[in-house]
Amino acid sequence: MIEKFMAAVSWTTPTTGANSNLNDPGQLATMVVDVLTWAIGVLAIVFIVVGGIKYATSGGEEKKVASAKNTILYAVIGLVLGLLANTIIKLVLSALGITGTASFGAIL
Repeated sequence: MIEKFMAAVSWTTPTTGANSNLNDPGQLATMVVDVLTWAIGVLAIVFIVVGGIKYATSGGEEKKVASAKNTILYAVIGLVLGLLANTIIKLVLSALGITGTASFGAIL
């Protein structure tokens, strides 16, 4: 099963046109960071929607309204922290000379 996945994530890089895969540590690191950032974004959107639904169905009850607002607030904070972490990780990888052109979107 792993072999099938590794074969599926082989693609052509946009900068060189050469075939590449995730055997390169830079590309693997970039791929992992991109996948995690994508997952954080999706989860944040889900929790923002859940918070909105909780807010709409709270009926004005203070505890439910506060819970809904906290859900939305924590989702936004999580999204901001996830994007900040992505930026920091990519800056560190770049500073260490570890670069990769792989991205999660390239295999979809």
